[in-house]
Order: sequence, then C-alpha cells, then structure tokens
Amino acid sequence: MNTIKLMIVAALTVGLYSCSEQKVDDGIVHEVSDGNELLTENQPLADMATYPTTSEDESESIMRSFENAPPLIPHTVDGMYQLTTKENQCIMCHYPAKTDVSKATPMPETHFTNFRPEIVEHDGIYEVNAEENEVVAVSTGNKLNEAMFNCNQCHVPQANVDLEVENLFQAEYRSGAGKTSSNLKETMTEGVQ
Repeated sequence: MNTIKLMIVAALTVGLYSCSEQKVDDGIVHEVSDGNELLTENQPLADMATYPTTSEDESESIMRSFENAPPLIPHTVDGMYQLTTKENQCIMCHYPAKTDVSKATPMPETHFTNFRPEIVEHDGIYEVNAEENEVVAVSTGNKLNEAMFNCNQCHVPQANVDLEVENLFQAEYRSGAGKTSSNLKETMTEGVQ
C-alpha cells in the first residue's frame, strides 16, 4: 500500500515539473512557463483596484450583474462604521419608509422575510418543521430580518480594475426591471418540486 502511494506521489511530482521548464540564475532555480516566472515574489502587483469616491446623494445606481444579483454599492463606504444588529448606517437611507426622502434604492421584501424553517423537538430528536422542498417564507412585517443586518456580506462597492482577461459574460434578464430591481421573493420557488 505504501509503495503505491509513493509511486503516485512520484508520478505527480514528475508530471508537475514536466509542465514547466527550469532556469538557473545566480544559483537559484526558477520555474518558468510560457516565458513567465511562476514562483516569485519579485513581480510587481497589478494596479490596485479603486473604489467610488462619490457621496451617497451624488451616486448613480449600477446595473445588476445578473438577475437578482445583490446590487453593487455605487458610493463611497469610507467612514461608515462597522455594521451590527444595533447600528447600521445603510438602513438610515435604504429602509423602504425612508427612500422617498433619501432617493436610495429600497431594501426588497426578502430583507423583511424569514426563510429559516422552525426547528422542533420530538422525543429528543430535532427536526425541521417543513415538508421536503418546501420554501418557508414568513414575513417579519416592517422589521428587518436580523439575518440580513450585515449588508456588506452581499453588497460591495464597485471596484474599478483593469482586467487581465476579458470578461465575456453576458447577463440575460427576463424583464428590463431585472437590471435594477429584485423579484427574488416571487421567483424563490422556481425549480423546487
């Protein structure tokens, strides 16, 4: 058994090294592939990403990357405090009741819905109180579902970067509204049987 493992490791090692060539410079062995050094820390980093510097009231919405994708943040987030369940600066503008004044994109219904099924105990065994493939959606009214307090878990500022590889992805939307708004609550059960 150990002999087989040793043979596999040896074969993989030979295979990896045969994919690249080696050059020796000043007594140091360098791995080279397609003329580029593979294992080095001497190459400069690509240009660092830049982020929006516009204020919240000067920013413009960014088209979603795909249908129901979390929208990108089009304004600066510098100086905003860490988000907690007690303190969340995003809600000050994006809470639906405040968007008439702030002109910000309102949080969708999914942020006011609890999708976690109830856990029940029967004779010491805990189980989910839902049928198989059932999507549980319980409205929290106008109270934010506390599982949604960490906005930057899904929403991030748009980074401006130079791509080394061209992005050929083309998003398709079922309706024009899908570019700027969410219909996730209505389509949540699609494909569930």
